[in-house]
Amino acid sequence: MNENFGYSLHTGVTYYLITLRNIFNEEYMPFCRHPLTRLVSAYRQRFANGKLPQLKIWNKRPLQTKKSFNNYWLPLIISHNIIPATERQALGIPHKDPMRKMYSATLLKKVHARLGKTFHITFPMFLRHVIYTHQIKQVDSHWRPIEWLCSPCLLHYDYIVKLETMTEDVKYVFEQLNIPSDPEKRKNVERSTKSPWADLEKYKYVPLDLKKEIVRLYWNDFYLFDYKLPPGFLDQ
Repeated sequence: MNENFGYSLHTGVTYYLITLRNIFNEEYMPFCRHPLTRLVSAYRQRFANGKLPQLKIWNKRPLQTKKSFNNYWLPLIISHNIIPATERQALGIPHKDPMRKMYSATLLKKVHARLGKTFHITFPMFLRHVIYTHQIKQVDSHWRPIEWLCSPCLLHYDYIVKLETMTEDVKYVFEQLNIPSDPEKRKNVERSTKSPWADLEKYKYVPLDLKKEIVRLYWNDFYLFDYKLPPGFLDQ
C-alpha cells in the first residue's frame, strides 16, 4: 500500500469509519497510523502546536478548554517543572495528586501571568513529556502505542486499516463484506499534493537521543504494522 503519512480524514471517510466500527468491533479490525505522525497529530490537536489555551477560548468553549488545560497542559507543565513546586502551591495547585482536581479559568489566568505571552511548548518538550508518561505508566490514549490498544499478539484480526491508506483499505473491506459504497468519491484531496513526509518536519530539530528513545518506545508499532522510518531519520 502507498505510504502517505500526511493527511487528515474528510467527513465522507469518517462516515465510512463509523460504519465499519458499527459492523466490526475494534477487537476484529484495528485502525492504525504511523507512530511518528500520531505524535505530531497529538501535539497539534492536544497542545495546539504549543500555544497555551487563551481565556477568550475558555469563555467560548469552557468544557473543552478546561479538559485540554487539565488533561494535557498542566501535566506537561508539572513534568517539566516549568513552574516550580513551591510556586505551583502558591497558585493553588496541590503538591499531592495535582491532577485529581479540575481547575478553573482563574488558574489559567495565573499561569498566563506567570509564564508570559510568549510562552510556547516546543515539539521536543512534548516528546519528552510523552517519554515521561511512559516512565510513570500514565500514557494518554492519544499517544499510547497501538500495540497496547489492540493487543495484536493476542487477538486475531480479519482486517487492519491504516489511516495513510484509508480510502483503499475501506474500499477493500466494503468489497469483502459486499457492502455498496464508493470511498473513492471521498478521497482526501491532500493526498495527491502533500509530501508523504510533510508532517514529520516537526522532527527536524529534535535531538538524536530523543528521536532514538521515541523509536524505541514505539518500535513494536513500527514492526507489527509495517511502518518505516523516514530516510535518514536517525542520522546525525
